[in-house]
Amino acid sequence: MKIAIIGVGYWGRKVAREYIDLAREGRIKPPIVCDIVDENLAYFRDKYPEVEITKDYKTLLTRDDVIGVHICTPNNTHYTLCKDFIEAGKHILVEKPMTENYKEALELVELSKKMGVNLSVGHIFRFNNAINFIKRMHEDGVLGELKYLRLQWTSFLQPPKERDVIFDLAPHPLDIINYVFNRWPSKVYCKAKSYIREDKEEVAYIIAEFGDHVTAHIEVSWLYPKKIREVCIMTDCGFYVIDALAQTINYYDGMDWHPIDVIPNNTIKSEIEHFIETIENGNTSVNHGENGAENVRVLEILHQSNREGREMDVNF
Repeated sequence: MKIAIIGVGYWGRKVAREYIDLAREGRIKPPIVCDIVDENLAYFRDKYPEVEITKDYKTLLTRDDVIGVHICTPNNTHYTLCKDFIEAGKHILVEKPMTENYKEALELVELSKKMGVNLSVGHIFRFNNAINFIKRMHEDGVLGELKYLRLQWTSFLQPPKERDVIFDLAPHPLDIINYVFNRWPSKVYCKAKSYIREDKEEVAYIIAEFGDHVTAHIEVSWLYPKKIREVCIMTDCGFYVIDALAQTINYYDGMDWHPIDVIPNNTIKSEIEHFIETIENGNTSVNHGENGAENVRVLEILHQSNREGREMDVNF
């Protein structure tokens, strides 16, 4: 099996190295990397001579040996690249957000069904051992009745060009809530601000209601001087704090804190292995396109809430 990685900048390099490691283990064939930036291709030419490189993704569309593609390009290219590769019969793993609007996301989902290919979205925390531990606790009924959630997704970095913090960071906390609790919000309110640029927000605060008096508060920011990926869950049994970076869980029972043992994993590798397995066995991926499209729909409504300054209904 040969996979092509489209876009090998900062994130794409990390992704490509995992495919290269799997190839060296004999599990797949050496991947192809594609990028329009010479510097990015030179990195692989110099360091990984076994990897084929190309600047033109269209040359891959008719390659029978390319079974799937992993798309790590800017958000505004996702729709066109996915559409072209799906129509060429290739299986797709595209980084989040799936597209920049819900209409295009739905079109890709329907097209993938028509062509009989797997369409997966890079909601990588579905492959995080700490998140999966909490999900199993919920499914086993030992987590307790959900009351409220607080999620903080922050970093301190120069805002990426042509991207706002809602579409860049908010997909993760929204997807984690859906993945663990099988819920999308029924109502949302979003307040976002631009402090460095005029037209792209760098900070956003989101209030989401889920029915049954369950509320989530989500903070996303590129201006907070610490990288945090934290999920806090209050239930009638206590309070859980998940550090999704360190993959740790701590539980407060009302009197003291108790660590819960979790063995951390390489989430990128786990996601890629799952993608390869779905190609091999034909099963639906846990990060399938329908979820990716629904995530984009909520992101669009968050933008609308911020523009109009009001709470918005989310009707699935």
